Amino acid sequence: MQDEVLPCGLPTSLIRKLLLRNYPNQRISNEAIVLASELIRNFVQEAHHRAEIEAECEMEINGDDDDKSSCESGSKNAAKSFETDDQNEHTTVDRVKSYKIATIRHDHIAKIACELLMDFS
Repeated sequence: MQDEVLPCGLPTSLIRKLLLRNYPNQRISNEAIVLASELIRNFVQEAHHRAEIEAECEMEINGDDDDKSSCESGSKNAAKSFETDDQNEHTTVDRVKSYKIATIRHDHIAKIACELLMDFS
């Protein structure tokens, strides 16, 4: 299992090196490597998701949008604005057409890092 690539996309040798960094003489089973890789995958996905929300909120606040309440009231997923009702279907289509993709920068990750590390500790 030395050079295999795990389902998360990371090679087992990388996970093993990360786990042995603080305790080089520790024995690690293959199951522990698989579990650690899943934890790392979840951590990276959550960091990406939170940084994406931060970037979208910054884009809304700095942009010319009149509706800034979604970011001021807390972190909300941008996909919620795409939900449709029978009554306001044309409004939702206009929102989808004007949707812009936010770019995640290092400062977005820095803003969410403390809370993310506390949640995963």
